[in-house]
Amino acid sequence: MRQTPERRQEVLDTANQLIVERGLAGFSMLALAQALGMSKETLYAWFGSKSALLAELIQGNAGQVGQVLQDGLAHDVDAAALRRTLERFCAALLDLLGSDRSVAINRGAVHLAERGEMGRALRSNGRDAVLALLARYLAHARTAGLLTAAGPGEAEVLIALALRDWQIERLLGRMPAPTARRMQARAREAVALFLRLYAA
Repeated sequence: MRQTPERRQEVLDTANQLIVERGLAGFSMLALAQALGMSKETLYAWFGSKSALLAELIQGNAGQVGQVLQDGLAHDVDAAALRRTLERFCAALLDLLGSDRSVAINRGAVHLAERGEMGRALRSNGRDAVLALLARYLAHARTAGLLTAAGPGEAEVLIALALRDWQIERLLGRMPAPTARRMQARAREAVALFLRLYAA
């Protein structure tokens, strides 16, 4: 079977769906191959290993959040653009981490923590990549004179202001996926608090 970008994305989308339905512990390359009507050997030829497939899945999910920051870095920034980009970033982050697929992946990472591979993949391809990109964007805004020289921890402060207890509540099953309206309101509130702390 010939690999195309569309077919590879179909594999990743189906993997996301299976992880939501079965949990990460119940996910296997065989189940994925059967759901796609292709051979397990083809999947291994395309991705190398289950861990590599999961790392690409996490990277792709985080990439949707990172794209907001990439767009911001591609343009000059003023106070309005800074606020708009940070609100879009926070809303995208809340959407990602509150989604059923992210909850299933994070629950699985906790369940498989003794192996360490999922925790490392989540950290390097997800959290660390997003934090580094956010720090770059905030430095871009600081160069434009919009933020104080607060230091590297400010990126983590913004993420903490946006997430607060939502991610834990979702992981524990005590909260449904937030609506778009709630995420937008939380994003606006988080950015307003952040700018009160760090705006120049």
